[in-house]
Amino acid sequence: QILSFKPNDETVMMELGVAYHESGKFQESVNYFKEVIDGNPYSHIAWFNLATIYNVNEDWKEAVFAYEMCLVINEKFTAAHYGKANSFIHLKEYQKAKDCYEKAIKLSPDYKEALYNLGVVFQILGEDLKAKDCFEKAIEINPNYVDAHNNLGVIFKNLGENEKAIDCYEKAITINPNHVDAYNNLGIIFVQLGQNQKAIDCYEKAITINPNHANAHNNLDRKST
Repeated sequence: QILSFKPNDETVMMELGVAYHESGKFQESVNYFKEVIDGNPYSHIAWFNLATIYNVNEDWKEAVFAYEMCLVINEKFTAAHYGKANSFIHLKEYQKAKDCYEKAIKLSPDYKEALYNLGVVFQILGEDLKAKDCFEKAIEINPNYVDAHNNLGVIFKNLGENEKAIDCYEKAITINPNHVDAYNNLGIIFVQLGQNQKAIDCYEKAITINPNHANAHNNLDRKST
């Protein structure tokens, strides 16, 4: 009924396709957007939503293809570059992910999520200084970006700047007192500084927050033996 009322309304198309998906009808949502594309192959919104559905359902290669089709039609669609990069992350194609995040940031310089994820890619690629720059830019845009503070702490630890790492982890915990990774990472720093009781306290706090946090359990076991 909605489509018969406004058959070319891309907002309605998006909402109907997403409604299929949110109701657990994955194949119906895929089929719906494919039908829309058959009728209008130049609808970048339809390609984008098809890609997003594939992404959510972990069909990364199909997602990449659909994002690419979206970008052929509208190369300045920032969200498609970002979504495509996320798919490449799952495919472990990190250089391609980096390129896509950089395109998204070029189009939207304040895209803090793209900056953060680009920083994560640089971490994976072993380029800590570039990762540091990305996390700092994300924090400049949003001072309460908790994961950026935590990851910036990891970078400072890798660079041997333990006090700066502690500051970052403590900032993350101030923003989110239940940030389990920040507690675990803070414990690792305290071990390096020979402050074993503080380290144990951090690991125990991490486990209290998440009893299934394997790294915190392993780190605590090493300090308890």
